[in-house]
Amino acid sequence: MRPAGLLCLAAAACSRAAPETATPALPVPALAAVLDRELARTAASALPEAGSERLADLADLLDLALAGGRYAERAAEVLREEDAAWLTAGLLALLEGRDFTPEVRSVAYFWLRERGVRGGLPRLTLRLKYEKDWVANVDLALALLRHGSGAGLEALATILREQTRQEPMFREARARAAAALAALPAANGWVPGADFSADWNRLLAVQDEWLRERRAIGGPHPADSALEAEVWRAIALLRSQPLRPVDDARFLLQRLPVEDAFPALLAAAADADLYVRDHALETISWIGAPAGAWSERAGVDALGILAPLLGETSTRPRTLEALGALGLPAAVPHLLPWLRGSAEEQTAAADALLRCAGAQERAALDETLARGGPWTAEAEYSLHLLRHRLDPAAAAPASERLDVAERMRRDQWLAQRGTRAD
Repeated sequence: MRPAGLLCLAAAACSRAAPETATPALPVPALAAVLDRELARTAASALPEAGSERLADLADLLDLALAGGRYAERAAEVLREEDAAWLTAGLLALLEGRDFTPEVRSVAYFWLRERGVRGGLPRLTLRLKYEKDWVANVDLALALLRHGSGAGLEALATILREQTRQEPMFREARARAAAALAALPAANGWVPGADFSADWNRLLAVQDEWLRERRAIGGPHPADSALEAEVWRAIALLRSQPLRPVDDARFLLQRLPVEDAFPALLAAAADADLYVRDHALETISWIGAPAGAWSERAGVDALGILAPLLGETSTRPRTLEALGALGLPAAVPHLLPWLRGSAEEQTAAADALLRCAGAQERAALDETLARGGPWTAEAEYSLHLLRHRLDPAAAAPASERLDVAERMRRDQWLAQRGTRAD
């Protein structure tokens, strides 16, 4: 027997005549070469390219900075006087292209923290994927924090949790990570450095807020044309055939403050290039509710921008996913009809409903589902899970038909709804 409740009604409905209302025939959206247009518009604002000779000179300066005495003083003087945008680009290029010692990498991150411009934030964020040295990761986290990004806080927490390794490098990393907590935003009653337990709890609180909201730490930053240009450069990687550049772009875009990444991704979702459109929509889904919250704060009609893209069949499932991931109940009317679509569409629609439908949509949801079905195993589980969330008296979902990994993914989406009123 299938569990009682909403889906039993739907199963009974299958024995009656097929629903009169089919999936909507939507107009094909007007797609455009959005990426090429934005790359051209922002090209002059991007970080400057660093030539090989100047990069070699910069590498020598980093070595001198470790030498001590007057050599280090002279190196620091030159680095302070260098154009900040070029210095940012040069330091990032060195970190991306050379195998430096941990000490040199740490000095490079220090100067990115001291003088780096915000346009370097996307490439700096990508360093989290490739930087393996513990001490350098502390400086990297601080450099990110300077620009309002909490993407490096996880590295600080990981370093501080690791107490078993006692080699000098790990002890130094832990000591520097503990000292780095003083850079966290101030809070009432918190005195940085006075008590490690209080510092640790402050780290966890800031990290939790960052993960839930992805808002720039310390408040919003002024618009930055270099950062906008670098975000579009990252989005350009989405049309790559090799997967590594695509993975790099998705990694950094979902870890930027949402106000820096989401507007461009929202525009790129209407690009004529299938790869760009598909990956942009998927990245929006990965960002999730913080993007929806930003659109409400900023007065941007994200649903109005995304919903017309349902007319494009090639990326319709991705669009359904993105609509639901925003966590906005107003997306529900755009999702319900696709419970009667193809297997991929109905799964995407059910998953999207799980992420955004609230109690106020329950009547419409019940009515629509009673006329639909049967569903894929994934869609059936999501719908049962949603119905049980909206009414705990309803039957809990059965998972016998569903792969464990797929069940866990949907359970996580349910947990991510948090304390939002249902």
